[in-house]
Order: sequence, then structure tokens, then C-alpha cells
Amino acid sequence: MEFLLNRLSASSELPTRDGVYTFLNPYSYLIARKNREIFERFDGIYIDGQLLAKLLSAVSGNRVTRTSFDMTSLAPKLMESAENNGKSVYLIGAKSKQIDVAAQHIKEKYPKLKISGLRHGYFNSVNERSEVIRSIVQLAPDYVIVGMGTPIQEKFLLELVANGWRGQAFTCGGFLHQSSERLGYYPAWVNKLHLRAPFRAFKEPRLLRRYLLSYPYFIAVFTMDWLTASHNFRKET
Repeated sequence: MEFLLNRLSASSELPTRDGVYTFLNPYSYLIARKNREIFERFDGIYIDGQLLAKLLSAVSGNRVTRTSFDMTSLAPKLMESAENNGKSVYLIGAKSKQIDVAAQHIKEKYPKLKISGLRHGYFNSVNERSEVIRSIVQLAPDYVIVGMGTPIQEKFLLELVANGWRGQAFTCGGFLHQSSERLGYYPAWVNKLHLRAPFRAFKEPRLLRRYLLSYPYFIAVFTMDWLTASHNFRKET
């Protein structure tokens, strides 16, 4: 839990400095705690999900706001900032047809946005992956948005930075493939009632097992992590 609290982005605003930023929900929290060496190298971690945000608010003593890379949260802020300031964006993730349609929908919403490049998120070999990373470094976009699932997307961004790219980069989970359907994936009433997880499970039935099994397990694991962290803190003091 310490790795998360040390990098917790409690604000729902864009970061003020360059770096790599990711998002955690109850499902990806379980993955992150097994891959601490990856997430400890991120400059900030946003909390995607009301449940995890509320739990971390209670644990940290600070108000943690749910922040996701979608059109209900951080995505429009980034797109508008990039459009208004002449910044370029590189999109990578989803399947080949999906990323093309997603980019088209984004351009329709933000016609002045500079999309310096886009690519699907699948690689046939390590060499192909390395070539894509080198091409992004050469393009030098101001923003990179990557949606490949956790922890693949996080590893990709760290490798991108290791190869010399500088700017702001964000993981985005399912944002790109969702945007191929429609840019505003969640209806306003779903967002207002905080029913995004049930809505997504309805739209993407493959995720139902994740919600039914992983979320109860997450509560048990998070409680254990919190008790362990509290115990260690008391021992140190």
C-alpha cells in the first residue's frame, strides 16, 4: 500500500510536470501490488473507481477523487489543453480498426487537435515493439495515451521513457476501444448515478466475472494491506 500512497494523485486535474501516470481500480490494484517495482517508477497514480477512492480517503486522511481516463473525467481536460496549446498526442492501444475509428471520433470532437500518430496495441515480436517505441521517440509527441491493459501498458510507458521520450504519458485502460463505439461511452445518467462499472459489465459481459470475483477479493486484500501498514507504522513510532 505504501507504493500507492507515496504516488497517490488525489487531485482530478492534469499533472503540472512531465512524467508517466497511471490509474488503479480494485482489479488493477491486485495486479499492482504484485508488480510494485513497476508502479514505484510512476510519477503519479490516479484512482479510477469510487470504492477504491473512498477507501483511500479513509486510510490516507485526504480526500481522494475518482479520476479515470475517459470522457467523464481526465480525457477531455487533456484533449482541450492539447488543442488549445498546440500540443501533439500519440494514441496507441485497442485493435487496428478500433484505434482508427477512435481517432476519427476524437478528431470530430477536437478538430484542431494534433494527433502525431496512432497504432493498435498488439505486437508480433519484441523487435516490432522496440521499433514502435523508437518511432514514437522520434516523433516526440507531447502526450502519449496507451491502452493495453495492466501491467502491459505500464511496462510500455516505462520502456518509452527509458528510450529517451519526454512528455506526459497516461495509461487509459479501455478508453480507446470504447471510443471506437462512441466517444462519450457512459451516458450522462450512468455517470451521475456512479453506475459506470455495472454499465460496462452490461456492455462488455466478459468483465462480469472480474467484478463478481475480483472485487470481493480486493476488499479482503486491501483490508489486510491496511492493517499491515498500520501495524508497521506503529512499530516505527
